[in-house]
Amino acid sequence: MLHEGHPGIVRMKGLARSYVWWPGIDKMVENWVASCPNCQVVRPAPPHAPPQEWEYPRGPWSRIHIDFPGPTRGHTFLVIVDAYSKWLKVFPMTSTTTDAVIKQLRKLFVTHGLPDVLVSDNGPQFTSNIFESFLAQQGIRHALTAPGHPLANGRAERMVRFTKEKLQQLGPGDITEKLEKLLSVQHITPSPSTNLSPAELLMDRKLRSSLDCLHPTYAPNTPLDSTSKVRTFSVGDSVYAKNLIGEPLWIPAEITHITGPRSYRVQTEDGLFWSRHIDQLRSRFPQEHRPCLSLVPSPDVTSRGEGEEQEENQQARINPMCNEPLRQEPSRTLSQYQDPSLELEDCTSLPDLGADIGMEMGWEERPDSSSLTGSPFTGSPSREMSADTFPLSLGENVKTSEPQRSQRTRKSPTYLKEYIR
Repeated sequence: MLHEGHPGIVRMKGLARSYVWWPGIDKMVENWVASCPNCQVVRPAPPHAPPQEWEYPRGPWSRIHIDFPGPTRGHTFLVIVDAYSKWLKVFPMTSTTTDAVIKQLRKLFVTHGLPDVLVSDNGPQFTSNIFESFLAQQGIRHALTAPGHPLANGRAERMVRFTKEKLQQLGPGDITEKLEKLLSVQHITPSPSTNLSPAELLMDRKLRSSLDCLHPTYAPNTPLDSTSKVRTFSVGDSVYAKNLIGEPLWIPAEITHITGPRSYRVQTEDGLFWSRHIDQLRSRFPQEHRPCLSLVPSPDVTSRGEGEEQEENQQARINPMCNEPLRQEPSRTLSQYQDPSLELEDCTSLPDLGADIGMEMGWEERPDSSSLTGSPFTGSPSREMSADTFPLSLGENVKTSEPQRSQRTRKSPTYLKEYIR
């Protein structure tokens, strides 16, 4: 009688305790419900078990995952990813038969070699005898995941999702060109965990791209620091709100009210009011406020007009870094820097500094010093200086006298007499 309405275990225990009780009533109710066939056939699935990670691959291209995603814009793709480097390869397929898959795998194995393990789901093209025979001949172990459990092949499923999202974002166009652009960016993008790109992990080298023209030798050894922040919005912020009823997936909107710690009320461009969680909102930057990615500052091509404004622009230029006018000093000649109050006296009236220096150094005075020009001490160079040999003005040309032979008496050093016999 207690189980006539097929209540669950908890409800049946509560109903029984409302009327009767006996020792071991809880265990009996549990066994009764567990043995009821009608209750068991409609029972929900048990909680998900914690995911078990695959063993870490021993090296590049040692384990690859393969999968067929659903048709995307009328095209079918074969997705292959390396578990070690996350190197992605996508083949457009016109057929999903076993022969078509083997043909693409042969091309891939010629470039990267044979893997140790190939992981796939239980698709008919992967479980056929022809496919199993092909892998056995190549010495590749085939690992099949549990049927109907795509989480077991999570590496391939994640790349399938990545491929579909990027193809949608690239917009319409040639599917081959879009795939090439997608793969070229994926192969050179560093991983957040290792700071190495798939190309560096797989082939131990960086692939050159057009971005290398900016910093050809720049290669950071440590990951860039990044911190996770809790997103918040204020009233009036421009956002993208998730569309729950159709396409497109994100609708431009504006925050109108804050209805909770993580809940907001937004107004779309059509005037509709939606209530959305913060996980269903994304920041939106207006088109006029998009940052300029130009690496070279563009010159100012606007003109303020003619007359006084044109002359003002010629005299004051604008600094493109801080929008402040650059001051230009008027050009000066050498004569403008000359101080007219500073006039040089006749060099012959200057004190003989050589005499003072000679006295300090202990040089001997020559007896015929009165007949010689220059310093009266032995070893002091002789040079005649006059007003004609020194410029009176920095703006005038320097006049030099004609070279004259020194009248100093040449004497042999005394220390050489010891060596003369």
